[in-house]
Amino acid sequence: MNPQIRYLILALTDRCNLKCSTCYRGDSLSLEDMSGDTIRQSIHIAATSAPSFHLQLTGGEPPLVPSAIETAVKAVQKTGRCQSIGIQTNATWLTPSIFSLFQAHQLKVGVSLDGPPEIHEQQRGMAAETLRGLQRLENAGISFGVTRNLFVMPAALRAWQWIRKEIYFLAARPWEIRHFQPAMFGNPDSKRCSC
Repeated sequence: MNPQIRYLILALTDRCNLKCSTCYRGDSLSLEDMSGDTIRQSIHIAATSAPSFHLQLTGGEPPLVPSAIETAVKAVQKTGRCQSIGIQTNATWLTPSIFSLFQAHQLKVGVSLDGPPEIHEQQRGMAAETLRGLQRLENAGISFGVTRNLFVMPAALRAWQWIRKEIYFLAARPWEIRHFQPAMFGNPDSKRCSC
């Protein structure tokens, strides 16, 4: 019996407009995008392995490659087996065409937010742009979740308190924090870490 793929993650691109201190890519300058063939083949493998699956689009920063998002959405729709599609973004590169993609295909949007602006700025940069992106998503009526990984417990607790207090006022309707993972480790030598 072959294993079933119930959750397929496609890293559509290495490109990103931020330089996060916790990024798995490190200082890589790679600008590679996943090919359309790889996207379609990956989705085909998932669709033929299980009766249904979730597709998660990530990167880099997926909104930098809207054609790859379109390719993935079209390929997954052809299978009739995808129960949901999610996309992770830093919310700084949201254009009207990206909003249209999100809305047309009912993508579940996750926004990476590290907490208060000073923490987010040190961890990723562009804190003001990220917060504006959250507001723009709200104004466009696009539901979103907040995703956060924190690496030192005191900062994690402070960020959680700030997110609960501040972002609830940003959104008039309920929203969720999809991933909050405080941990007791990190890179104490990181020049960008506020923890």
